[in-house]
Amino acid sequence: MAFLALCVVIPVAGRNRGEEAAMQVIERVTQKHKLPVTLSIKKNTSESKRETYFQYSVNKGILKIEGNSPISLCRGFYDYVKSQHCGIYSWTGTNIV
Repeated sequence: MAFLALCVVIPVAGRNRGEEAAMQVIERVTQKHKLPVTLSIKKNTSESKRETYFQYSVNKGILKIEGNSPISLCRGFYDYVKSQHCGIYSWTGTNIV
């Protein structure tokens, strides 16, 4: 039992805990695994350093989302899906293509 718990806590190689947590949320929402999405948490370099930010781009079919927290990564995914008319996730249900 201890071995199982240890395996769950160890992040996937190449991702930090925040990136892994955001990916788990995205996979849970989309009900898909191994999505063509890469996530990257970067420090906020703005003057206030309090602002949450994200940015995304698509290159060769892979969505790259960069943000300064797991929450901003999830928001970036939501914003991309909504802006591309691929679906919406809300309190009333999920409609993701």
